[in-house]
Amino acid sequence: MIHFFNSAGPLSRFAAVVSLSTFASWARAGSFTPLGSLDQTNAFSNVIAISRDGSAVVGNTVENGHVTAYRRQAGTMISLGNLKNKFTEYSEAGGVSRDGSVVSGMSLSPNGTEAFRWEAGIMTGLGDLPGDIFYSHGFEVSGDGSTVVGISRTGDVGDHPFRWIDGVMHDLFDDFPKGAFPPFTNCISDDGSTIVGFEFRWRLGVVEFIDPPTGAQFAMPLQISDDGSVIVGHATFNAARTEAFRWENGEYQLLGDLPGGAIDSRAMGVSGDGSIVVGAASTASGMRPFIWDAQHGMRNLVDVLSRDFALNLTDMTLTEAVGISGDGLKIAGNAVNENGRPEAWLADLSCADGDLNHDGSCSTLDIEPLLDCLLLGMPCGCADLNLDDHRDGQDIRALVDCIVTP
Repeated sequence: MIHFFNSAGPLSRFAAVVSLSTFASWARAGSFTPLGSLDQTNAFSNVIAISRDGSAVVGNTVENGHVTAYRRQAGTMISLGNLKNKFTEYSEAGGVSRDGSVVSGMSLSPNGTEAFRWEAGIMTGLGDLPGDIFYSHGFEVSGDGSTVVGISRTGDVGDHPFRWIDGVMHDLFDDFPKGAFPPFTNCISDDGSTIVGFEFRWRLGVVEFIDPPTGAQFAMPLQISDDGSVIVGHATFNAARTEAFRWENGEYQLLGDLPGGAIDSRAMGVSGDGSIVVGAASTASGMRPFIWDAQHGMRNLVDVLSRDFALNLTDMTLTEAVGISGDGLKIAGNAVNENGRPEAWLADLSCADGDLNHDGSCSTLDIEPLLDCLLLGMPCGCADLNLDDHRDGQDIRALVDCIVTP
């Protein structure tokens, strides 16, 4: 570690080698938060989705011995309850609206397995499609919370995709050409105009079939960008190769894999503009979360969080990243905690107000860790202060400006 001692003080010595610059864009430093569980006796939680604004995550946990869907917002995890099946209490989260106010999912109800929409503390069953035993399962919800997509049974071959809006469940399969096999439906765009499922994309009533990549047996989409133009998921080529993909304008881009382990990567989340992808990939140590963008390619998210953001992950073994906020700055995923229990987590990659020592303020105390980063290559968290994707002398200028004009 580098130390500076002089009569002028660290700021004067620091400022002597740089000139002040204008730098007005400051945010808070990155953070990593294990999300815990509602029931500490049977501690368990997983995350299913994160809201586009990054304010809320939804998933499943245990409360009073029963599995329940939860929403965590403003630091508080709450149970969403269930639809009151007379034999058991059970619910699962599926998706969350843009601001976290609406959650979709599935619960056991007096009717059976039923899709739900939750808002303002009230869980509402959505019914099912007619023609078979009662069954519906809600997956995702549009950004404004008005539209839920999922699957239901009609007595036909396979489960039919549905689109629920204005209190009515519509059979999406009615828009498919005759003779098609009912596909699995996974996700809906933020604006509600686009629904994606197994090798198809539905846009305002028009169905487009999407063939898998050349040589692949099938492709499974798991998430789409805000306007539905970018699809991410995984393609299976054979028993020894499954690879994450990004699809746009009719073209697949295979995203590769992390070093070590089998060839197995799966994209699970994408930023609002489709430029950042998160998921899980195999390594020599097992499945680990990844983050991908065009500039850096696929990176182990554990390395990014611990090295680039200097976050402490020692009590958690991260296994996957399942969702990312619209701006790409918050990522939610799953892990195994120090007690060997499944636990959800949330990472905030917002960067940085010059608070390199994480004491809550930008001050002369942040000079030393910045120089340790630039000169010695030590972990430095949010050292890219001017957000130009480089750690260099320009970040020194930015830190001086932060200190002088906070």
